[in-house]
Amino acid sequence: MISSLSALANTLSRGHLGHVHPAELSQFAHGDGTASHAVLTHLAHCPQCRGEVAFLRSARAEAAQVSGPVANDALLQRVLARHAAGERSIIAVDDPAPPRNTSRRASRIVGTAIAATLIIGFAVSGPRESTAGNSEGTLRFSDTLVHRGDRIRVTYRAPVGVAGHDSLVLRAGVRTPTSGSYGSGSLRVAAMLHSNGKGEYAGEFQFPTDAVYASFAVETPDASWVDSHELRLWHIAECAPYNPAMPSYEALDQHSNDNMGRSWEAAFAAAKEAARRYPDRVGSWYHLAFFQAAVLGTAATDSLRKEHLPRLRAFHTKLSAQKAVPANDMGEMFFYARSEEDTVIAHYWHDRLEREWPADPFTVQNRIVDIPMAVRQDSLRALAAYDGLYQELAATPSAFDRQGESLLRLGLWAAVSARDADAAARWGARYLEHRRAPDDSAWVSGQLVALPALRDAQLDRLRSLARTALGGSDGARPLRMTAIEWRRELEGKQSRILATIGHSLVMQGSKAAGADSLDIAARRSWSVSLMRQAATAWSAAGDTARVAQNLARIAVDPATSPATLDSLTRTLHVAPDRLTPWTNAARSEMREIVMRDGTRMTLRGDPALQGLSGGRVGLRSLVNGQPTIVTFWSRFCGPSLDQLPKLEKLWATLHARGIGLVAITDEAITPDLRDFIRQKGLSIPVYNDVQGDAMNAFSNFGTPSYFILDDEGVVR
Repeated sequence: MISSLSALANTLSRGHLGHVHPAELSQFAHGDGTASHAVLTHLAHCPQCRGEVAFLRSARAEAAQVSGPVANDALLQRVLARHAAGERSIIAVDDPAPPRNTSRRASRIVGTAIAATLIIGFAVSGPRESTAGNSEGTLRFSDTLVHRGDRIRVTYRAPVGVAGHDSLVLRAGVRTPTSGSYGSGSLRVAAMLHSNGKGEYAGEFQFPTDAVYASFAVETPDASWVDSHELRLWHIAECAPYNPAMPSYEALDQHSNDNMGRSWEAAFAAAKEAARRYPDRVGSWYHLAFFQAAVLGTAATDSLRKEHLPRLRAFHTKLSAQKAVPANDMGEMFFYARSEEDTVIAHYWHDRLEREWPADPFTVQNRIVDIPMAVRQDSLRALAAYDGLYQELAATPSAFDRQGESLLRLGLWAAVSARDADAAARWGARYLEHRRAPDDSAWVSGQLVALPALRDAQLDRLRSLARTALGGSDGARPLRMTAIEWRRELEGKQSRILATIGHSLVMQGSKAAGADSLDIAARRSWSVSLMRQAATAWSAAGDTARVAQNLARIAVDPATSPATLDSLTRTLHVAPDRLTPWTNAARSEMREIVMRDGTRMTLRGDPALQGLSGGRVGLRSLVNGQPTIVTFWSRFCGPSLDQLPKLEKLWATLHARGIGLVAITDEAITPDLRDFIRQKGLSIPVYNDVQGDAMNAFSNFGTPSYFILDDEGVVR
């Protein structure tokens, strides 16, 4: 790293430096005197620089047009107040309102069930417990933009009720430049924070030498309480090597990756920042285009294409003239061109990537897609094609990273579909050789157990995994989860393994043993689908009492319609009155399981909503001391539309029981929306999320989704 303008000028003047990227030099090309003159002279005379300066100037001018937050007076006062309190941010934006139409794209990524019906009967809240998301603490770092290997000092002001501990734990999710999307990176304990006896804790840690970004949470030593900064986490990032006041490109990239699936608005903000800070990187604009499509929807994507196409073509002109282009740049050019529907440029980079980087994960993905559809739909021919491709790539393990992982998954699926036990076992071994996530063994065994020749061995393997599932490493516990929540997560994994065992035993002919496994799995997670399968298996095993028990559980679930129950009792030859002895026990069981698995989260602020009449109201006044369902929906989301009739029926039931319902859409209140609601015959209370406050408060970024508020307005 060149640490100062004078040092750079000295190096340039002596000829000790070859080509330096103009983006780096431009950070120093200001001021006056010999140093600035040396920089400008180099920019003017370096043959490689001359060809890039015009492009860089154009890119920076375009980057200035990327929309950002409006720096109003209220925002300025909040920023100053936060700074005075010691808070530091990587990206200087307010807790931003999500861009409009967030839910339209996210609805294709998130599809939640209509679990809101389970509030019926839970009007009285259970015991209060502290869980992840209840944040009143303040975490401060000595700096939030750091160099790799720096020592970072940490102070934490604990909320009342936690400050009695001698020490607290600072946990981190660390990301390297190659970390993938979603998740929290590599999880570890960053530091122990020790009390000064006055409610403050302090410690320090070293920013890992391979890290570019890290997110943090604070917890008690037994992890019974977690402060996740209201699910947002705290974070620090690597600074740019030539400018310690701004994050590196890799840090912004990983900021986006870390927030994908958790906060699309934060991921989008990081992508916009990368485009402003690093306009000469093709990845900046490709990722921006991706998040614009994901967050703003197809209508906005079409209108933005006229801005992206000239930029794409300028990158193509610049990069296609270079003899050596990194594989990642080629892959991003291909996907950028494809997203902007420029087939000529897409074909150029597709072919060049395959020719120059045949084992890159981008290439692997493209080579799979290039296999004719007729071959991919024929399991035997697909298996032969995947085997051939694997043999070509086996000597390059990195080929199976990121996008390349799909070859391992497709190969295993093709082998199982072809009923080829030898090939399936071979692909299962390949998958586990290259993939080492905690759940991979269970997933592979769940695929292989479908083949009779492998079933016994895989059932033994699955039983072993089920026995050890609850002993899952605490090091894999997500930053936002308490120990109790992690235990429930592991119980869910164990239930899925038991369900796989149950299905396999039934297929094997061991109907009673299979039904028993399905029964246990269904009751642990309160899965109506598994209960139906268990009831069917018990019927095949001739145990009518166990059939009736499961049908009673299905009957008390509020989502079960009378028609569904009638169909099940007739199909399984059980008279409805046979369910009566089990009904009360089933209802108590359902309530216990649902309340046990509920998470308590205090909302931030009082989200502003606008009713159909145009008036504004705070969410808390709508709750008004009664249990309330809050649902996010969109008329542009297929699952939302499918569930509207059920929601309308639910509203009638809830209203009669003194339970509220608030249906929130991100669409402005317009005559068109009012006509839609009238034509659908909806009476549910519909509100617009005026500033995106509600989405932020619930950390919700998809539709349809449902939240239960207790009588104090706390998410349960």
